Amino acid sequence: MLEIRIMDPRWTKKVNNIDTLLQKAFECCLEGKKAEFSVVLTDDEFIRALNKNYRGKNAPTNVLSFNYTNEQIGVGIIGEVILSFDRLVIEALENEIKFEDHLLHMFIHGVLHVLGYDHSSDEETLIMEKKEEEILEKLALLG
Repeated sequence: MLEIRIMDPRWTKKVNNIDTLLQKAFECCLEGKKAEFSVVLTDDEFIRALNKNYRGKNAPTNVLSFNYTNEQIGVGIIGEVILSFDRLVIEALENEIKFEDHLLHMFIHGVLHVLGYDHSSDEETLIMEKKEEEILEKLALLG
Protein backbone atom coordinates (compact mmCIF):
# COMPACT_ATOMS: atom_id res chain seq x y z
CA MET A 1 0.00 0.00 0.00
CA LEU A 2 1.21 3.48 -0.83
CA GLU A 3 0.01 6.49 1.12
CA ILE A 4 0.51 9.70 -0.84
CA ARG A 5 0.60 13.05 0.95
CA ILE A 6 0.64 16.11 -1.28
CA MET A 7 1.94 19.10 0.66
CA ASP A 8 2.42 21.38 -2.35
CA PRO A 9 -0.43 21.85 -4.86
CA ARG A 10 2.01 22.37 -7.75
CA TRP A 11 2.45 18.57 -7.92
CA THR A 12 -1.12 17.93 -9.05
CA LYS A 13 -1.06 20.87 -11.44
CA LYS A 14 2.11 19.54 -13.11
CA VAL A 15 1.32 15.79 -13.20
CA ASN A 16 -2.02 14.27 -14.20
CA ASN A 17 -3.01 11.15 -12.25
CA ILE A 18 0.03 11.37 -9.99
CA ASP A 19 -1.50 8.80 -7.59
CA THR A 20 -1.82 6.18 -10.35
CA LEU A 21 1.66 6.92 -11.69
CA LEU A 22 3.34 6.50 -8.30
CA GLN A 23 1.28 3.43 -7.41
CA LYS A 24 2.38 1.63 -10.60
CA ALA A 25 6.01 2.49 -9.93
CA PHE A 26 5.68 1.35 -6.31
CA GLU A 27 4.25 -2.02 -7.35
CA CYS A 28 7.09 -2.52 -9.85
CA CYS A 29 9.64 -1.79 -7.12
CA LEU A 30 8.11 -4.31 -4.73
CA GLU A 31 7.94 -7.13 -7.30
CA GLY A 32 4.98 -8.82 -5.61
CA LYS A 33 6.10 -8.24 -2.01
CA LYS A 34 3.65 -6.66 0.41
CA ALA A 35 4.68 -3.45 2.13
CA GLU A 36 3.36 -0.08 3.13
CA PHE A 37 5.10 3.14 2.22
CA SER A 38 4.40 6.79 2.55
CA VAL A 39 5.41 9.33 -0.07
CA VAL A 40 5.44 13.04 0.72
CA LEU A 41 5.33 15.44 -2.21
CA THR A 42 6.68 18.72 -0.92
CA ASP A 43 8.97 21.64 -1.72
CA ASP A 44 12.56 22.81 -1.17
CA GLU A 45 11.82 24.53 2.13
CA PHE A 46 10.37 21.42 3.77
CA ILE A 47 12.99 19.02 2.42
CA ARG A 48 15.82 21.40 3.38
CA ALA A 49 14.69 21.27 7.02
CA LEU A 50 14.59 17.46 6.95
CA ASN A 51 17.97 17.27 5.23
CA LYS A 52 19.45 19.54 7.90
CA ASN A 53 17.87 17.63 10.81
CA TYR A 54 18.62 14.11 9.63
CA ARG A 55 21.71 14.43 7.45
CA GLY A 56 23.35 17.61 8.74
CA LYS A 57 23.14 19.24 5.30
CA ASN A 58 21.52 22.67 5.20
CA ALA A 59 20.46 22.45 1.56
CA PRO A 60 17.49 21.12 -0.35
CA THR A 61 17.79 17.77 -2.09
CA ASN A 62 15.64 15.97 -4.65
CA VAL A 63 14.71 12.90 -2.58
CA LEU A 64 15.07 11.64 0.97
CA SER A 65 14.27 8.11 2.12
CA PHE A 66 13.64 6.87 5.62
CA ASN A 67 13.58 3.25 6.81
CA TYR A 68 11.35 2.41 9.74
CA THR A 69 11.35 -1.38 10.15
CA ASN A 70 13.66 -2.52 7.38
CA GLU A 71 14.21 -5.95 8.95
CA GLN A 72 10.50 -6.67 8.60
CA ILE A 73 9.96 -5.89 4.93
CA GLY A 74 6.30 -6.43 4.18
CA VAL A 75 5.08 -5.72 7.71
CA GLY A 76 3.65 -2.28 8.39
CA ILE A 77 5.05 0.95 7.04
CA ILE A 78 8.67 0.28 6.30
CA GLY A 79 9.59 3.44 4.55
CA GLU A 80 8.92 6.96 3.57
CA VAL A 81 10.07 8.79 0.46
CA ILE A 82 10.04 12.58 0.39
CA LEU A 83 10.38 14.45 -2.92
CA SER A 84 10.97 18.15 -3.57
CA PHE A 85 8.97 19.67 -6.41
CA ASP A 86 11.44 22.56 -6.79
CA ARG A 87 14.51 20.31 -7.10
CA LEU A 88 12.86 17.97 -9.58
CA VAL A 89 11.71 20.86 -11.81
CA ILE A 90 15.22 22.35 -11.84
CA GLU A 91 16.92 19.00 -12.50
CA ALA A 92 14.48 18.03 -15.25
CA LEU A 93 15.09 21.36 -17.01
CA GLU A 94 18.88 21.11 -16.60
CA ASN A 95 18.92 17.56 -17.96
CA GLU A 96 16.31 18.25 -20.65
CA ILE A 97 14.06 15.39 -19.56
CA LYS A 98 10.34 15.22 -18.92
CA PHE A 99 9.34 16.11 -15.38
CA GLU A 100 7.26 12.91 -15.03
CA ASP A 101 10.23 10.76 -16.07
CA HIS A 102 12.47 12.42 -13.51
CA LEU A 103 9.78 12.11 -10.84
CA LEU A 104 9.46 8.37 -11.49
CA HIS A 105 13.21 7.88 -11.44
CA MET A 106 13.67 9.73 -8.14
CA PHE A 107 10.67 8.00 -6.54
CA ILE A 108 12.02 4.58 -7.57
CA HIS A 109 15.46 5.59 -6.30
CA GLY A 110 13.97 6.47 -2.92
CA VAL A 111 11.96 3.25 -2.65
CA LEU A 112 14.99 1.16 -3.56
CA HIS A 113 17.00 2.82 -0.79
CA VAL A 114 14.38 1.73 1.73
CA LEU A 115 14.49 -1.79 0.28
CA GLY A 116 18.22 -1.97 0.95
CA TYR A 117 19.87 -0.71 -2.23
CA ASP A 118 22.66 1.83 -1.90
CA HIS A 119 25.28 3.69 -3.90
CA SER A 120 28.14 4.08 -1.45
CA SER A 121 30.53 2.06 -3.65
CA ASP A 122 30.97 1.69 -7.40
CA GLU A 123 29.67 -1.88 -7.29
CA GLU A 124 26.56 -0.93 -5.28
CA THR A 125 25.95 2.01 -7.62
CA LEU A 126 25.98 -0.26 -10.67
CA ILE A 127 23.57 -2.71 -9.01
CA MET A 128 21.19 0.06 -7.97
CA GLU A 129 21.29 1.81 -11.35
CA LYS A 130 20.60 -1.48 -13.14
CA LYS A 131 17.58 -2.10 -10.90
CA GLU A 132 16.29 1.44 -11.53
CA GLU A 133 16.63 0.93 -15.29
CA GLU A 134 14.79 -2.42 -15.12
CA ILE A 135 11.88 -0.85 -13.25
CA LEU A 136 11.72 2.17 -15.57
CA GLU A 137 11.68 -0.13 -18.62
CA LYS A 138 8.93 -2.24 -17.06
CA LEU A 139 6.86 0.89 -16.42
CA ALA A 140 7.31 2.03 -20.02
CA LEU A 141 5.95 -1.33 -21.18
CA LEU A 142 2.92 -0.97 -18.88
CA GLY A 143 2.16 2.38 -20.50
